Amino acid sequence: MEAKTDIRLTSAEIGALWTTYMNDTLAVCSLKYFIEKVKDTDVKPHLEYALSQSEKHIKTIVAVFQSEGYPIPQGFTKEDVDLTAPPLYDDSFYLFYLHFLSRFTLEAYGVALSITARKDIVDFFRDGIYSSTELTAKVTETLLSKGLYVRAPSVTIPDKVDFINKKSFLTGFLGEKRSLSAIEIAHIYTNIQANVLLKALLKGYSQVAEATQVKEYMLKGTHICHKHSEILKAILTDEDIPAPTPSDTFVTNSKESPFSDKLIMFDTTILVAIGFSSDAIAISTSMRHDLQAEYLRLVAEIAQYGMEGINLMIEKGWMEQPPLAVNHKVLAGV
Repeated sequence: MEAKTDIRLTSAEIGALWTTYMNDTLAVCSLKYFIEKVKDTDVKPHLEYALSQSEKHIKTIVAVFQSEGYPIPQGFTKEDVDLTAPPLYDDSFYLFYLHFLSRFTLEAYGVALSITARKDIVDFFRDGIYSSTELTAKVTETLLSKGLYVRAPSVTIPDKVDFINKKSFLTGFLGEKRSLSAIEIAHIYTNIQANVLLKALLKGYSQVAEATQVKEYMLKGTHICHKHSEILKAILTDEDIPAPTPSDTFVTNSKESPFSDKLIMFDTTILVAIGFSSDAIAISTSMRHDLQAEYLRLVAEIAQYGMEGINLMIEKGWMEQPPLAVNHKVLAGV
């Protein structure tokens, strides 16, 4: 990708690149540690592929920022990871983590691509979408081969095309509820899986975090994840739909931290943002009013939890400032 061009970066492009740089420097720390600890020879190549892509992205973003005279963010460095720390998670966790990570980056790059225009930046995010798609496919294949992939519930194939002819299709609080739609089931299922994985990740973080405030914040997150997954499972079981029961026994008994508290907190804020976005998408695709109301309650709790995390990071001096617009009133001394 050519970094030098006469066309200035837009605010959208700078913001997307800055965010990608922060996320990828964190990913490099995590992936290097995972590679150091993984024993399964089927899993390691996927971790190495993900690491190579993150390192490539960082190199490209640095070149673009340097050509623009834009300061390189600090992000995360080797100071934020201890590769000698004992394993905190088992090998199966790495597969589920990669599956979750690749799905998130696929969505993030898609959004970034939609708001960028400069050719080199467009090419950068288009390449990111391709590599994320490749990683998702490879990890899914391995999960299937190991019998670890939990499939979404099936639905009956209809005999014919039909149309909605009653407004009661939207109701869910009073009277007889209609059956869940396929897309509603899909989002409930996906969010259950995400909450189980995040609960395991935060449980591990809670064991090894150094600051008491960070430990408590991680434990609060595990409780929220557990509660949300149970609420979503109940929606399925109430309609005689089998709820997915992915394993959550990924965490070892290690108490030695491989990551800095700063990295742990930033990673959690990313995961909170993903959870918020996932529930928001579910709201937009769910037509039953009771589902929308349930998701709104979940979103409110996630938003509150996320704000508490941001405030804690600011208090500790760990929150790197994102790109801001120029405040001309401040410059004018008004």
